[in-house]
Amino acid sequence: MLLLYDLASLKKMKNRHLIAAIGYATHAGAILTAALGGQVLHFSKGVVVTGWFLVGLGFWWLCYCLFFFPPITRNYVEAGELVLTTEGPYALTRHPGFLGYLVFITGLVLVSGSFLLLVCAPVWAFFDLLHIIVQDRWIFRQLFSGYEKYSRDVPMLFPNAKSFRRFLETAPFKH
Repeated sequence: MLLLYDLASLKKMKNRHLIAAIGYATHAGAILTAALGGQVLHFSKGVVVTGWFLVGLGFWWLCYCLFFFPPITRNYVEAGELVLTTEGPYALTRHPGFLGYLVFITGLVLVSGSFLLLVCAPVWAFFDLLHIIVQDRWIFRQLFSGYEKYSRDVPMLFPNAKSFRRFLETAPFKH
């Protein structure tokens, strides 16, 4: 569904955000189903507490990057052209939500103790990574003016010292 959203964005379809909402809701339902189902792994209380911390941190970062960072909010809410943002989390990496997703899903495995989620999480992360590669190599280069230069200046998934400094310089909490 999220790949369909990207394709709808290329065609500048109206109400394309509904496709994204269906994609996110479907994945959230699958995560919830896996977290609540199947064989239970028993972790110590310390591991579960750490898991809750990771769930909160990862979910907050994921949601902030994808939905609440102001330039991204405009992409989902306002009509017209999509805007390439190179500030805040998008100065850190080109796909900062991926790190949040990894932290969140890891924490949820620890909290739920679900063996099914432990098996599904790496598969979902792999397919998320494939989606990111398609976005990065083909879709975003067509959607965003200046993406070619941005991709040379900012690491794809994992921050480096230069991108971390740029993140700190453009972070919204600094203003």
